[in-house]
Amino acid sequence: MASRKPKLSQVLPIWTSDNATAANLFFQMLLDLIGITDIHSYIQKWRIPIVISVIVCAFIGAANGGLRGFVIGGLLGIVAPVALLWLGVMLTLIAMYLAIYFAAWAVIVWILWALFFR
Repeated sequence: MASRKPKLSQVLPIWTSDNATAANLFFQMLLDLIGITDIHSYIQKWRIPIVISVIVCAFIGAANGGLRGFVIGGLLGIVAPVALLWLGVMLTLIAMYLAIYFAAWAVIVWILWALFFR
């Protein structure tokens, strides 16, 4: 009987859709804690960061793409604050995921070193 090789996702810590779903749930919980439940509350609570990001993104878009870049940059500036918050949540969870992986490997290496080199 031939032995089955383990799948790569069973051996290495691969970011799966379950991890992305958990990150999105954390993001939604963070928005609820801030008090953002819909578009109206988003615009009302983050009025100043939205205005700043719309101005910056619109000018950067205008410098690179003319009138069309100005319009697209302005529209992207509306969602820029919440996109940065989502990116922060994702990067934090990815860093935690990798920290657990590296900590596990550090324990394994420490045990092997203690057993064979002491």
